[in-house]
Amino acid sequence: MADLGYYSLLIAFVFVIYSIAASVIGSWRRRPELVISGERAMLIHAGLLMLSSGVLVEALVTRNFNLAYVASYTDSTLPMFYTIA
Repeated sequence: MADLGYYSLLIAFVFVIYSIAASVIGSWRRRPELVISGERAMLIHAGLLMLSSGVLVEALVTRNFNLAYVASYTDSTLPMFYTIA
């Protein structure tokens, strides 16, 4: 599950770079189809970030200490409210 979050972040990075480039180039060259493509890439980027955030929340709730973030910032005695807050 952690790999899903990792790869979704990598793919989100690619989409945000494309979104910026397509929007700027589309604006400079007055090509609305590129600007629209950049907007859609940003929506995909947002969805991928939500997916990776969901994976992290799932790891926190299930106390998956295999992830460095979960192991560093939580422990097994910490109440669930503080774990996900």
